[in-house]
Amino acid sequence: MLVLKAARGGGMPLGHAEDLCKAAAFLDLEAMTTCPCSGQFVAALDLPLALDRLLAGLGPQTVQVEPTLVAAYCAVVMAEQGRSIDWRMDADQGRVVLSLSNDAGAAPRPLGRRLIPDTLRDHLEQLAAQILVPETAASRAAGAGAGLTDND
Repeated sequence: MLVLKAARGGGMPLGHAEDLCKAAAFLDLEAMTTCPCSGQFVAALDLPLALDRLLAGLGPQTVQVEPTLVAAYCAVVMAEQGRSIDWRMDADQGRVVLSLSNDAGAAPRPLGRRLIPDTLRDHLEQLAAQILVPETAASRAAGAGAGLTDND
């Protein structure tokens, strides 16, 4: 849930934030060099679109994105759709080339519960806080928060 809130707090559209949240289950947190849900999150937008185009039969796709993110998104496709995707780094251009694979292979398993590095956790919590309504008398008067009127 923290990844979803952080992605939304970082300004990512809801559908892409949900895709990133799914991929987080397969994401190697120790190998990441940038946060995909803040600032220039072009990779977190371009990668799902490239995968959609690839799965729609539009041929190999090229995208500039961190390899750890590619591995996680491809694992989601394999786990959900049973389709395997080959990808390789194009060292000359710093891009990843995606193509459909004929090799089915075994479905990947989520990495399970892990410790999030402190710096990454702090960053995600800071982004997630961006979706909260400021606590002011005016916002409470307008109905924000539970306050004294919480009746559920």
